[in-house]
Amino acid sequence: MFIVRTAFWLSLVILFLPAGNDENSSTAEIAGAAEAVSVARSTVGDLSKFCDRNPETCDTGSMVVSSFGQKARYGARIVFEYLDDKFGEKPNESDLTITGSVNSKDKS
Repeated sequence: MFIVRTAFWLSLVILFLPAGNDENSSTAEIAGAAEAVSVARSTVGDLSKFCDRNPETCDTGSMVVSSFGQKARYGARIVFEYLDDKFGEKPNESDLTITGSVNSKDKS
């Protein structure tokens, strides 16, 4: 679903980019933009009902995305631990201070 959303938003960005220096491009862009918004609305409406029509596909896709997310988290953790070991700050013994508790009541 992420790929579909990304493709949709990239399509909208590309839609509003200028096409060139053609004289007829300005009227074509205005008509194209209005039509594109209408098509985008109907596409989003159709995609929102996709799982109702194809529940097995959505279940499989959900498992694939979940597995991908777990693998991505695991990979990110491995990279983070490697970078932390390689470039992280190691505390020096001289930087460590030992503190004791301060008793506010004086035992005199």
